[in-house]
Amino acid sequence: MSTADASTDQEQGSPGGFLGWIERVGNKVPHPVIIFLGLIVGVMILSAILALFNVGITEEVLVPASPQIVEATYVGGTLQTTGIVVQEQSDEYVLEEQTVMVRSLLTVEGIRFIFTSFVSNFASFTVVATIFVAMIGVGVAEQAGMMAALIRKLVRVTPGAWLTFVIILVGGLSSVATDAGYLILIPLGAAALR
Repeated sequence: MSTADASTDQEQGSPGGFLGWIERVGNKVPHPVIIFLGLIVGVMILSAILALFNVGITEEVLVPASPQIVEATYVGGTLQTTGIVVQEQSDEYVLEEQTVMVRSLLTVEGIRFIFTSFVSNFASFTVVATIFVAMIGVGVAEQAGMMAALIRKLVRVTPGAWLTFVIILVGGLSSVATDAGYLILIPLGAAALR
């Protein structure tokens, strides 16, 4: 590397050595949405391959000896319950062996499953809603320049010796408020300590 190239790298703020290599490799990583879509396609292909070879898992599960039965009817393809209990659930449980086979997501049934269970899948994972809202807010703040201003303000008002302590304190406080605090704090700390 010539002296002119080294001075150009220094002017652009690109560090040299190992950290410069990490930055260059990190800049070549695709956008997270592209990575996420790639993982979705990968899971779909993997499910088709595993279903082709009849892969499954057998496990022992505790089930009620007499499960609760509720009167239900199918209306237009949707199960509707009347709320009338036909048989009460007993307090006794039986150990039952169940086998769950892998089903392909590349079939008509699999694609139907993807689109009909999409909302319930995300709704049952409670922290996802918090993460989505936080990431949308962080994305808007980043594009508006607010995150850079907050980092500059944090670095300016915090003495250098206290910066690590302040970031750890904010991390602890954000974990009390929500689990999504770590998603926001790690990049914030990395930028502040850079």
